[in-house]
Amino acid sequence: MYKIKTTFIDNEKVENLDRISDSIKNKTKEIQKKFDNTSNSAVILTGKQVVEAVKKT
Repeated sequence: MYKIKTTFIDNEKVENLDRISDSIKNKTKEIQKKFDNTSNSAVILTGKQVVEAVKKT
């Protein structure tokens, strides 16, 4: 009985670790997506500023 209970608890721990791992992966993807969007926005903004500066000259 003890071994079955221990196995059950170990399985729960593994499932929890899997959920944590998935959560970390999802958060990493979310942060990367935000970073990519920010980088793209910064490049576009810089490009627009260059165009505006050229127009003024």
